[in-house]
Amino acid sequence: MKYFYTLLIILLIVSCNNDVILNPSENFSNVDIIDIYADEEDLITLLSNRMYNTEISVILFYKGEKYNALLRSSGAGSRYHSKWSYRVILNGNKFIEGIREFNLSAQIFDKTFLSTTIATKIYRDNGFILFDSKHVFLRINDEEKGLYLLIEKIDEDFFSRRNKKVNELFKLNFNADFTFNNPNYPELTFDKEIPNDENFNSISDFIYAVDTSQNDRIYSSLGKFLDIDNYLNYHAITTIINNSDAFRNNFYFLKQEPQSPFIIMPWDFDKVFEEASAINSIYGYNALIVKLLSEESTRNKYLDIFEEKLNILDMNYLNNVIDSTSNKIREAYNADPYLGKGRYNFDAEINSLKNFINNRKVLLKSLLDEYR
Repeated sequence: MKYFYTLLIILLIVSCNNDVILNPSENFSNVDIIDIYADEEDLITLLSNRMYNTEISVILFYKGEKYNALLRSSGAGSRYHSKWSYRVILNGNKFIEGIREFNLSAQIFDKTFLSTTIATKIYRDNGFILFDSKHVFLRINDEEKGLYLLIEKIDEDFFSRRNKKVNELFKLNFNADFTFNNPNYPELTFDKEIPNDENFNSISDFIYAVDTSQNDRIYSSLGKFLDIDNYLNYHAITTIINNSDAFRNNFYFLKQEPQSPFIIMPWDFDKVFEEASAINSIYGYNALIVKLLSEESTRNKYLDIFEEKLNILDMNYLNNVIDSTSNKIREAYNADPYLGKGRYNFDAEINSLKNFINNRKVLLKSLLDEYR
């Protein structure tokens, strides 16, 4: 088998040198295919080291173009799953969808494969800086791996493409919190993404302000380090859409200027609207929201924001993105060995999603009335 793939790769290289693109994948109507070819021994090495960022060299085909690239595993929980996620780094000055480095996300908690598209619309419509994503179908050495999301990496190029400033960027890891009363210190629970250094002073100053700011001066003290209104909007929306994995994990703190407060960048949406992890409260827990709700002015502002943002769950607002995206990916979904092919009924999952959204709106209205 090793010799078969080696011969195939050689043939692909020769064909491309003759300006003939040899891509054996059949096309779906609305979802593009990524074909990846790797030496069999390299692929075994990758499969044996999924918990590490072991890179292998591959040849990749997309939209009739050939790319040389590096491939490694990616993500956290997906590394334990049978369908796992990948990171792709294209060699040279080559780009796919305008980006050189991207994730292929398995979205393991999302049985509809719609959550990221829905959440992206919601957060973006509410003014947050968001990554771009696109549904693709992945094959590796002609084996169908299924439907994936091609997601751009958050790095300095991400901000350059958007003409956005970035001074510092931190990403939350598992069980990050916003208090020094918790032994999970920021160096252990935050990743410093930009710049690539070990200076955690700004995030430490912010956490110290959470612990020590007087409630009646919260905007003048804590507000120096955090855009409080931006965070209240993030927390309300994240609770409403049941993004349960995004209060102590899976979002970014962005400082655009050296003296500017942090703002929030959402990230990772495959648990949005997941019924198994429903948040039966008007706020998901972390030490930061507890602090903000302890002060009357910020508590009242949060409740007003929450009431306003409940309109997010209006199906007149969401139906278009749900129906248009489901029609687009249906064919690829049903071909996915982990989703379709007798595993999940796509229409039943969509109906379940819509029912959950409708029921959640009723629940949250009731909880808000009780809290007031």
